[in-house]
Amino acid sequence: MSAPIKKGAPGVDMLHYAVGYLKYGRMMILLLLLGVLAGVCYYTYSPAVYHSRSLIDYKFFALPVAADGVDGSSVARAVRSVQGQLSSRQMIAWTAHSLGVGRANASFEELRSGPLRKIELGLLDGATMQLDVFSTNPNVVREFPQALINQYDSYTREKRFEFFEVALKRYNEELGLLKKKIDESLQVKTSFERDNEINELLIKQNSLAQIPLDILRVQHRMRQYDEVRGIVQSRSQNSVIAPLEHLSLLESAKKSSLDENPVGQLVVPASGDLKDALLVPSNSPAPLAAPSIVVQPSMVEGLNSWQMLERDKRKVETEIAEASRVYLEDHEILKALRTKQRQIDESLTTELEVERKRFEVERLRLGDQLKELEAKLPEYSEMTEKLNKLRQDYKLGHEGDLAWTKAYTDLSKMIATINFGGDKDRVDLQFREFALLRDVDPVSPTKSKLAILAAVLGLGLAIGVPLGLEQLNDKITSLAALEKLTGLKGLGIVPTSSSTFLESVTRGIESDPRKPNHVLECYRVLRAHLGLQLGNREGAKVVMFTSARPSEGKTVTAANLAWTLQSIGAKTLLVDLDFRKGRVHNLFGVDRYPGFCQALTGELVLEDVVRHTHLANFHYCTRGNTSAGSAELLCRLSLEENVAIWRQQYDWIILDTPPVLGLSETTNLQRVADAVVLVVKAEKTHGRDVTEAVEQLMRAGAPMAGFVLNNIDMSKVSNYYYYYYSSSYYYQAFEEDDVAGRSAPVSA
Repeated sequence: MSAPIKKGAPGVDMLHYAVGYLKYGRMMILLLLLGVLAGVCYYTYSPAVYHSRSLIDYKFFALPVAADGVDGSSVARAVRSVQGQLSSRQMIAWTAHSLGVGRANASFEELRSGPLRKIELGLLDGATMQLDVFSTNPNVVREFPQALINQYDSYTREKRFEFFEVALKRYNEELGLLKKKIDESLQVKTSFERDNEINELLIKQNSLAQIPLDILRVQHRMRQYDEVRGIVQSRSQNSVIAPLEHLSLLESAKKSSLDENPVGQLVVPASGDLKDALLVPSNSPAPLAAPSIVVQPSMVEGLNSWQMLERDKRKVETEIAEASRVYLEDHEILKALRTKQRQIDESLTTELEVERKRFEVERLRLGDQLKELEAKLPEYSEMTEKLNKLRQDYKLGHEGDLAWTKAYTDLSKMIATINFGGDKDRVDLQFREFALLRDVDPVSPTKSKLAILAAVLGLGLAIGVPLGLEQLNDKITSLAALEKLTGLKGLGIVPTSSSTFLESVTRGIESDPRKPNHVLECYRVLRAHLGLQLGNREGAKVVMFTSARPSEGKTVTAANLAWTLQSIGAKTLLVDLDFRKGRVHNLFGVDRYPGFCQALTGELVLEDVVRHTHLANFHYCTRGNTSAGSAELLCRLSLEENVAIWRQQYDWIILDTPPVLGLSETTNLQRVADAVVLVVKAEKTHGRDVTEAVEQLMRAGAPMAGFVLNNIDMSKVSNYYYYYYSSSYYYQAFEEDDVAGRSAPVSA
């Protein structure tokens, strides 16, 4: 269901939005006048500013000359240097002082805030500068360009002579120091060559030069021995290692590097055939992708020493295999071959013991050799460091001698040519003419510009300040804004009226229906919307009225709705469930005892707490005498039982409940209601409170029917169209009835 306000002609919402700012009308007028007043004050009290734009010609008649002619970058640097000096703060202050502007020792900042407002200097082309002068003194804008040129010439001339005197004195002092340094360096070089025994150190260093290489070699051999030892231990733990495999590993430790003989090295078979095995050194950083094996003498050719025993063993094994096909196991030939095989195995075992002892002895020897070499390493490092330092000192000393000699020669030439160098970068500045001179008619302030600025400032303040205040104000002012904020339907509005009228809930029906009271009509609209929402429900319809905060008009709204319901013949009961600050009894001018609290405690029966008015269909129930813990009674099952009894006796039951925020019982009361109506007081209730209250009720599963916007001030233009479109509807309806009545024929 949409909002209860009847929409008018197209654009009425836009009109309402616009007239909503009329409440700031006085402020907007004051801010507009304030902006205009600021412009008038500025025009009245600000001093007049005059302006001149002059052209200055510049020409360099002496520039640094490169080997191939004039360097363009030098010209650009010279131009930037002159421009920077002319526009410097100190130069501008000196020029102003020469014209008698400001105090004698006034700083640049004081001049800028006083008579000299702005100085701008720029380049027009390769031979012209443009100078803009803004000042409150018309004489300054006329005389400042020429005075600036004169001040610059005087400054550069003084600096040139000062530089010449200081440079000549300093160069002569430096020349004497350079000659002294050259003599001292020659003496130091001679003493260095004599005192340091460089040749003896070189001989001794050469004798120790092989130590690092020997250490690397021994460390490499030690790593090979440790690697072989680790492999032997690893394979011995996993299984019994064969003597041949063990001997092959020990043999590999004797080699300082890989050679063509792979005996004792680890290989990874590329397939099941050992002939296709891929050779992978044991010290390779890449991980083995498959189980590795040790290369044995039987896998290669051209071996000697103990490998010959292995070859004999293979030959005997071959003979045994061939004899086994011909002879039985106890044949003499097979016995002889078996005996020979055992002898070879015993010889291999003996060789293994010898090689193992030799392996350990060699490993210990390498360890002792490594310790001996490492003990000599500090001496080698110390000797090398000492020689390197001596070489560096000698080289630096030689380069220093050359530097001192060159510096002495260059400085002598510079002193001889210092007069010529003093004339470098000379520039000639000439004042050409004024491109613009306004020393009579000031450029600021101007009436037209100030009028525009004052109008813009005033309008900006008049529009911006109310707009900002409106954006910062989150209080509810309209039905549409409340619907957009909560997503609920607007059931109606209640205009501002006197409390005496609103609290007269036992009033009679108007005597003249053609002149309806617009406040009561708003309650009738609320009655119609609730009737449409609840439909033809059997039994009494229970409507719960609550608000986000106290003092928002929920009690008066609930009571007046009950009055409108009884006026159409519906038997209505108004119940005060606000056990903390309920005031239904005040509306009827009675004492709050006996009330519903006594019915919940069992002190009284339900019939004793229901009171009657002079209106036949309008009954009410006050809250009764309550205490601090009486609100807990509303959470009991007896509440639902009593409401169920009333449902059988009445058509409508209106519940006046406590505010939602800060109280716990309100969310529990919704369990007995068919519809929950939230009362919001216009221009008082904050949007964040309404949102929080709605969310709290929705979380509790409350059947939200919508809200009523209470206390709308119809005297404001922004709210008037609500009343206009609602009341004019009734007037138009009555007028149509009159016309129809007069035109209808009278029946016989």
